[in-house]
Amino acid sequence: MKKSIKITILLSCIIIAIMSIYSYVYSTENVHLGKYKGLSTKMTTYNVTDGDIQTSLNELAKKYPNKKKIKEGQLENNQKASVDYSYTLDEKLIKNEDYEITVGVASIGFEDKLSDMIVGESKKIIVNYSDDDADKTVAGKTITYHVKVNYIIEESTPEITDEFIKKNTKYKTVEEYKNYLKKEFISSYEKNAEATAGNTLIQQIIKTSRIRKYPTKDVEKYKKNIRASYEDAATQMNLTFEKLLKYMDMTEDEFNEKLEKEANFYVSKKMIVQAIAKKKFISISDDEFNAYLKTIADTYQDFDSLEDVQTYIEENKTEEDLSYDALAEKVIKYLLKHNKIEKISEDIEYQSISVQL
Repeated sequence: MKKSIKITILLSCIIIAIMSIYSYVYSTENVHLGKYKGLSTKMTTYNVTDGDIQTSLNELAKKYPNKKKIKEGQLENNQKASVDYSYTLDEKLIKNEDYEITVGVASIGFEDKLSDMIVGESKKIIVNYSDDDADKTVAGKTITYHVKVNYIIEESTPEITDEFIKKNTKYKTVEEYKNYLKKEFISSYEKNAEATAGNTLIQQIIKTSRIRKYPTKDVEKYKKNIRASYEDAATQMNLTFEKLLKYMDMTEDEFNEKLEKEANFYVSKKMIVQAIAKKKFISISDDEFNAYLKTIADTYQDFDSLEDVQTYIEENKTEEDLSYDALAEKVIKYLLKHNKIEKISEDIEYQSISVQL
């Protein structure tokens, strides 16, 4: 993947869109809502063709290969095998049986010392772990492993059948699984389409609403946070901020201008959302908030579970911001339901890179 594409993907997680709005709001008490029903906008709906779906099916097949036990022979590098092993750590005996390893590929620490062993052989292996080992439980320690080779594992790629799908997924047929892949693929497209249509409606609401105070501090705070996010993204990619802007094909003046517009819209949208929520008694329950956090856990690769998201919230004190984001989604659904939406259909081809198997 080209660096410019990687940058685009990363920054899309930081900023969804930059909008040209110059209306300002400060609190629900300072907002006199204009017209928020009887408006109109357009929204894209997507039809997904099979496209590259076979690639995802092939990846699934690789993930769940057929396995044959070979109970004789000598181990070779990159060969998979089943072993029993035990060791003592901090005076506690730890045992693992029928554990699959890849010879020569480090995971535990002794895999590079197995290539001369034969099936059925037992061996004592001593491993000296460095002080900076990623596994802090063994860092700086010397551990003696008692290893026995059970058998060599010979893998082959299975045929994708209904039986295979039923065994290895929660779906019953290949067709059902294909439909799941396509649905997962377009979910981000649909979410962006919904957000774009909702933002268009909110722009219209802002134009007819009356605002009494100018939220300078909120706008400046948002600009500062977003700029810091871009600078952090540049650091993660070993780039200067100026180099990042160059990859984005943008001057710093253009960046600042767009950031100003986005900050204005963000603050305005937030107050409009809160005003509509208050007027229509729209709120987020604990279950709805947890479902929203689960979506974040499933969407972003930085999080492995809902618990990871909750830990991040506690450490970064972002619960209020995320609660607003969840509320904004619910208010946008309300607006889309009570205004005229012209649906525009678009065909897109499935791409396997978009779905994590």
